[in-house]
Amino acid sequence: MRNTHCSTAIEDNPLTLEQVRLIEEGQGLPAEPPRAKREVLNYLAGLCHIERPANKKRITHRDVFTLHTMLAAEVMDQGDAGRYTPPAPQLVSGFMAELLAWWNEPSREWSPVISSTVLHYRFEDIHPFADGSGRTGRALALWELYRQGFDTHHIFSVDEVYREDRPAYYAALANVQQQGGDLTEWLQYSARALRVTLDRVWTRTQRHPKIRAL
Repeated sequence: MRNTHCSTAIEDNPLTLEQVRLIEEGQGLPAEPPRAKREVLNYLAGLCHIERPANKKRITHRDVFTLHTMLAAEVMDQGDAGRYTPPAPQLVSGFMAELLAWWNEPSREWSPVISSTVLHYRFEDIHPFADGSGRTGRALALWELYRQGFDTHHIFSVDEVYREDRPAYYAALANVQQQGGDLTEWLQYSARALRVTLDRVWTRTQRHPKIRAL
């Protein structure tokens, strides 16, 4: 629920975490914005989708299309869900093929903290879809953490930190090009965000009644 709330909120979804929880539980909201609810339902479905084959060995174009179709269904302002788009789709396909080749092989030798962060930036830099690339990129970065066993219980949301200071998040992404493609500061920014997230999870678990009773 935190991942869904925060990633959609980065894209200006107005629903609160409590409202996302109610939607996830199948409860209605008074005067709920239909598009906002659809974005939340789509993201919840997308996260359930990547949890099932979390350890899938190879990710293909079809996997990316399927995830994007789930996240963008009925909420795209332009373009088609599950399809790379102009201005140069033939170039986008090649860029994505290179990214997938790296993701499926060389990235496995890297720490998931690094590989997920590189994947996140590179996908957003390619920006293969007319709409929904941000949500898809963040979901793919989370998928990489799952694939490498970094978050086996799926209990944290680094998107929560990104959402809390969106200008800093977007500035960190944009800074890579300003630094001539150097990913160092983006990697540092993302690693700090992940550390903050893990610290928060630790604090929440220590406050849980069952944990405190041990």
